[in-house]
Amino acid sequence: MHCWNGFLLASCLAFAPVAEVLQENSGPTAQVEKGEKGESGQKAEQPDKRPSTAKELFARFAKMEGLEVSFVEKKHIALLAIPLESSGKIYFVRPGYLTRIVEKPTESRLTITPTQLHLKNSREDKVIDLRQNAELRAFVTSLLHVFAGDQEQLEKSYKVLFELDKKDESKWMLSLTPLKKPLTEMLRSLRLEGSGAAVSLIEMHEPSGDKTVTKVLVNNPKRRFTDKEKKSLFGIEAEKSKPETDSR
Repeated sequence: MHCWNGFLLASCLAFAPVAEVLQENSGPTAQVEKGEKGESGQKAEQPDKRPSTAKELFARFAKMEGLEVSFVEKKHIALLAIPLESSGKIYFVRPGYLTRIVEKPTESRLTITPTQLHLKNSREDKVIDLRQNAELRAFVTSLLHVFAGDQEQLEKSYKVLFELDKKDESKWMLSLTPLKKPLTEMLRSLRLEGSGAAVSLIEMHEPSGDKTVTKVLVNNPKRRFTDKEKKSLFGIEAEKSKPETDSR
């Protein structure tokens, strides 16, 4: 299970959005939604400035409702000379649904809901009830604190260090170090790097000595999902419309 724990944390934190207005070179799926222009009616010509404090960074986390990200990842394992490479997508929607889909080299899917964790690949199809697994529930809960932008709760489980790059005025770093079990048994440290107001790279170190480096290719923190997409991606059933009442 710990191998799943590692990329769970890396995935969620790497792609938590920190951009209100995306850079124009972020890709076709990362365009600002219609109606997000300023008062002048013109699109912003400059990318968002980097957050100046951890508080400002987490405030931007808190504004995100839906997310779609494309990524490439390299996992460095001590016993292997060549890192394992993979690529795929991450989807997130409030109040706490996340799906990570690996497309290459082999397909796999991990879905988190408020009550369960579903793992599926060519070798297994497993559902874990988070209500019956205190260790994993604590781990997943800490991830949701990041998405919620809840810095106060996150600092109960992690040492949080936010730094600004002194050589490049657009870059920043965020380091998370777990303070207690069971997180210390799953993760040694996590480091996020961003440029402007977007996460660009994440580096995760596990207690075993293994390291995972993930690069964000396209980041769309203004993603909106249809009922059909919510069903297929997260297993969320569409709410039945309430019958109209006669107002006469």
